[in-house]
Amino acid sequence: MKKLAPYVACLLLLSACIDEPQPKSETEEDIIDEVFEIVENRATFKGGDTAWQKYLQRTITYPQEALKEGVGGRVYVSFVVSSSGKVIDAKLVRGVGHGIDEAALAAVKSSPDWNPGEQRGRDVNSRMIVSFAFEPVSDSVGKVSVNTKQKPEVQEIEIVETVTPHEDDIFSVVEEEATFKGGTEAWADHLKNNLVYPEQAKREGIEGRVFVTFVVNDDGQISDPKIVRGIGAGCDEAALEVIKNSPNWIPGKQKGVAVNSRMAIAISFRL
Repeated sequence: MKKLAPYVACLLLLSACIDEPQPKSETEEDIIDEVFEIVENRATFKGGDTAWQKYLQRTITYPQEALKEGVGGRVYVSFVVSSSGKVIDAKLVRGVGHGIDEAALAAVKSSPDWNPGEQRGRDVNSRMIVSFAFEPVSDSVGKVSVNTKQKPEVQEIEIVETVTPHEDDIFSVVEEEATFKGGTEAWADHLKNNLVYPEQAKREGIEGRVFVTFVVNDDGQISDPKIVRGIGAGCDEAALEVIKNSPNWIPGKQKGVAVNSRMAIAISFRL
């Protein structure tokens, strides 16, 4: 039986955003039924990442209440870039209080239009995640970091973590990402040796990408694997099975502590 030499792309996803499409905003008419968590071409800020960083630096003001009390830390905001490029459904994922959460959320809500994400050649609604760094320098001066990293489907702005992880937390962004033991080459070998191209898919000429999410637990075990988007003809089941049977990973870390973190992979089936 022919073995699949898959192409695999890893990315971080927010666990709370995977299970179902997000609800329609009351102020936007261009939301349709589906919000994509994974797209072939992710949404981008008009002018690029540099323009996005400059916009945030120009827009966000460090709250005086937080400065006086010496409060800083990481704030996560998720939002949808609609198929028309509008920023909608912005919501706080994790915050630190003292007016900081509201400042971050307001900056996202007032964002100019983006270039929408694309799936199979059409503009679609897609969810993004951005994190902000608030660092007090003195009781009157604060620093807001907007150092953007490129990751498929996730926009991250680097900051200093101040949140203590709880045992049952599942992180979508961690300081040290979970990795397969032996690295990328070992992971590719695992897929190559264990993933079989389904006979039905071969007969029907089915090709495409299957997206699977899963959690790497703090002990390295794989849990909660699920199909985010599939192509059928047995390919979805084959991709899911190879993830379920994966050996243990090296868990992700937050503040030096192993934590549960959600991952996703895209597996390409090509005849």
